[in-house]
Amino acid sequence: MDMTLSVSGTIAFDDKSQRYQAAMSSNAGFTGMAIGQKRGGTISFDLSERQVDRGGNNVRIGSKIILIGDSITVDFEVEFNESGDILTASVPFSR
Repeated sequence: MDMTLSVSGTIAFDDKSQRYQAAMSSNAGFTGMAIGQKRGGTISFDLSERQVDRGGNNVRIGSKIILIGDSITVDFEVEFNESGDILTASVPFSR
């Protein structure tokens, strides 16, 4: 499978609710929001949904964002249910 994947998003701390929130979108049609789960020095976000692609096929789209210290890792996965093909991407960021 030959496909280019682009992802954009924002992570913020909501003072009113006292929690971390993430919003993300991609060129694969994924748009999601998640509340951060804090465990020790790690904050993680799990975003997942099922959609129909442009060809009318069912797809499962998910993303996991992990913040540890000065690093962020974004893991992204698209599963095309009809073919069984899975597209994955993992992008590390650091200061």
